[in-house]
Amino acid sequence: MTINYKKIISFLVVFAVALVTGFTIGKMYLDSNTMPEGSTKTYEEVVASDEEILALYNRSLSESVASFGGIELWQIANYKMSELSYFKKVMTGNINSTGQNLILRSIKEKKDKTLSYTKLSPSATVNLGVASIKTPEVCSKFTYNFDTQNTNLVYGKFDVSGPTPEDLAATFPTNGGQNFTKDAYIAEFKAMPNRAVLPYAISDKVIPKDAVSQLSQNDDGTYTFTISLNGHDAIKDAALYYTEEIFFSCGYQSPSIEWSEVKLTVTIDENFMFKSVKYHEVYVLNSPSIPVLKKATIVDEFEDSFFFEEV
Repeated sequence: MTINYKKIISFLVVFAVALVTGFTIGKMYLDSNTMPEGSTKTYEEVVASDEEILALYNRSLSESVASFGGIELWQIANYKMSELSYFKKVMTGNINSTGQNLILRSIKEKKDKTLSYTKLSPSATVNLGVASIKTPEVCSKFTYNFDTQNTNLVYGKFDVSGPTPEDLAATFPTNGGQNFTKDAYIAEFKAMPNRAVLPYAISDKVIPKDAVSQLSQNDDGTYTFTISLNGHDAIKDAALYYTEEIFFSCGYQSPSIEWSEVKLTVTIDENFMFKSVKYHEVYVLNSPSIPVLKKATIVDEFEDSFFFEEV
């Protein structure tokens, strides 16, 4: 681990001036740190065309997994999953928010004419010694209707809130909530739910070749590759709709984000289907409603597991 002396000195200066002037540390630290610009692209601008993806899929009918690179395999697997009548993707993991550990469980499930997205992360108490602060609770469910292209959002109540991500469970109302038309949802989240099942948009438009590792074959016949991105400008376009989801669910006012690093470890089976995706994410979330420093360094360690048969 390297020590960033510039950041330490910057904080000490802000702290010292705050003591002299009476300003709050958070207000001064927020004013002295401007978040970089987010993505200005549209979803269509960062992904491959339907024709390009269909051409890759047609190649996969006669070629082996080892014939393709990582970006191509991601696109083929994503396309094949989207064509299924049923799938379930379960993400579990931990969030470290400036030293405070949170757990997360999210489920995306396509069934019949709907695609649902349930996101669960209980709040936690941060003990600052002189004060205790509750982190925001996330307990929401989106349901997208393929026929109407409308999306419904409801908030639920936790039935089980821990202690591990696998234990999280909640109950949601069967009616009410907030409805989004297709245009309203795109305006809010930059992509439709059926186009954004996975959090990142992966294509050669936004992922450089040197960010993708060579394919390696595992003992069980699956194949693994990694995608490693560093720096805000290298990540912001691939994460354009994921960023909006973070803003929506984080519970803080007027959030902004500075991406630091993302590493995806992707495992594909011999049938070009996702087996698992592991996510390592580091970013700074900025908001005037975050206590004290008005920003939090977030480190996520998540894993997606995929199920293609209903049980």
